[in-house]
Amino acid sequence: MSFLLEQHALAPVVRLLLGLKLIHLITRPDPVRRVLVTGQHTLHKGGPFVDTARTLIGDGPGTCAAADHRYQRPLMNQAFRQPRIVSYTGAMVGCVQEAVASWQPGRVIDVYQRISMYGERCADPPAVR
Repeated sequence: MSFLLEQHALAPVVRLLLGLKLIHLITRPDPVRRVLVTGQHTLHKGGPFVDTARTLIGDGPGTCAAADHRYQRPLMNQAFRQPRIVSYTGAMVGCVQEAVASWQPGRVIDVYQRISMYGERCADPPAVR
């Protein structure tokens, strides 16, 4: 995490080598907004990172193609308004604490199964109301 925070101090967009791949790390809110909101129709989300994320978490607004994003984003807008986000924090903190408490040295876990399980728990209707 400290590495990512250090990049924020360098520039709004930082070029990094991830293995042999050149990636761009966006470190400021304005360029993130341009990529995800205003420029979403002109920028293609893809490559090894997004393709892997799509495999792990599905074809949602953060990983889908622009045509799908235009449909999915408006459906999710209300869930990401400031009052809603604040209301989620208790459930999310509880999920993270439960996950961390279950970790044991040397134990192998099924990441996809755990992400799905905690995602469902954090999106439980009482926590989202």
